[in-house]
Amino acid sequence: MRIDYTALSDEELLKRFISGEKPAFERLLEKYRERVSQFIRWRLCELDCHAEDLAQEVFMDVYLKAAGFRFESSFRTWLYSVCANKCLNFRRSHFNNAGRAETSAVEEEEMLAIPDGEPCQLEALEEAERREIVGAAVEALPAHFKETLLLRDWENLSYNEIAQVLDIPAGTVRSRLHNARALLALELRRRYELP
Repeated sequence: MRIDYTALSDEELLKRFISGEKPAFERLLEKYRERVSQFIRWRLCELDCHAEDLAQEVFMDVYLKAAGFRFESSFRTWLYSVCANKCLNFRRSHFNNAGRAETSAVEEEEMLAIPDGEPCQLEALEEAERREIVGAAVEALPAHFKETLLLRDWENLSYNEIAQVLDIPAGTVRSRLHNARALLALELRRRYELP
């Protein structure tokens, strides 16, 4: 009988992986690869060129430490906690050893923005422009607001899950989200002269 791994919860996938079913881990990787990379990019800001490497390290840690997961929280909360710790350690190591990074994320984005000739380029370019506008406004937010906003609005984590990932009280999560959204609205109005 063939198992439909897409129908299983994250925790069930992890249990199956721990019991030896490799496709269960592949499903978790497929489901979270881009989300983890995005979370790392937002968390690292100017060092985001390292996001893919760190995402691989996060999944390697999850792969190696899965058997130690106690199922006291959701898999997703644990995964983002691993991400947050990996980013924190990377930033500490990077700034202690090398000072400020000089790689330009702008140059990399410019290369990725070159049209590839696919149909519906106009719609894709408009969507990319909207993402760039909102992304630039989000980038202007203080880091603690930015990461809280990302976990809630992009990753749909609950207040309690965010509190666990960031190791802060749930009330602080609510406060940060309120302030982040207010600042984001102000920043969008300021940058684009909206009423």
